[in-house]
Amino acid sequence: MLPVSFQDYVELGVEHIADFAAYDHMLFLLAVCAPFTLRNWNKALVLATAFTIGHSITLIAAGLDLFRFNTAWIEFFIPVTILLTALGHWLPSKRLNQRKFFWLCLVFGFIHGMGFSTFIRMVSSKDGFIGNLLAFNLGVELGQILIVLSILIFSSVALHFSKMKGDNWKKVLSGVAILVSLMLIVQNWPL
Repeated sequence: MLPVSFQDYVELGVEHIADFAAYDHMLFLLAVCAPFTLRNWNKALVLATAFTIGHSITLIAAGLDLFRFNTAWIEFFIPVTILLTALGHWLPSKRLNQRKFFWLCLVFGFIHGMGFSTFIRMVSSKDGFIGNLLAFNLGVELGQILIVLSILIFSSVALHFSKMKGDNWKKVLSGVAILVSLMLIVQNWPL
């Protein structure tokens, strides 16, 4: 059943980003948030918002039917974005600074948005497309904020009790994201 109200679209956006059955968004956010704790929550949220902006731009273009992509390739490239994000944390920090990481999250948001473009085309024919898309993106951002804060709280608590150094913790979380994304890449191989 298609959403009908602003609130329905907000809820759909939250569900889209926090769906455990389609955990690729949460895995991407884990990879993005790996170097952060509650102390630097603002940096993590800026990166998550860059992802939402890219995601939103793609959804607008999809709703206007400006492009169509083979979904098999999109489902393959989504875990590639997770892998590349996580691998970025293994580089010396001078190689991938906050500004470069912002642009990377924005571009990867474009790719993740393509994964939902078929649904957006379906609802774009409804009246109030712009308002519906705004509500959906608001839901995505709210869901991301909850996930990011959960990851940051978990990281802060884990670092406190484990006495592990932050750089080692970043590599542990990135390693988890790398392993799961590699499994998803193999599962979604388009050829």
